[in-house]
Amino acid sequence: MSKETYRVLVESLMENDEVTQSRKSGFGSGLRVNGKVFAMLVKNKLCVKLPASMIDEIVAEGQGELYMSGGRPSKDWIVVDTVDEQRWLELAHSAIEFVSTKEA
Repeated sequence: MSKETYRVLVESLMENDEVTQSRKSGFGSGLRVNGKVFAMLVKNKLCVKLPASMIDEIVAEGQGELYMSGGRPSKDWIVVDTVDEQRWLELAHSAIEFVSTKEA
């Protein structure tokens, strides 16, 4: 189900000319905007780059957890627990906005 949800998400987001899909595997694969990764599928869950305030809210609601990179939590990345097409789309759009405006 989650791979199918991700496929639908990718198809929807690829309608934006600024969104591309990486052919790489592992961290850094997934969807990019202006060359920066903003979303990917990790262990059949959506992983998105978001502002800390949004991440804190999602974690507090019990709907996700920080992405672990090399055994350490990554401060800008969250893995979303729910498989919900609409929620994934909303989070992906937030990630696009965040990555597009972030200077790093």
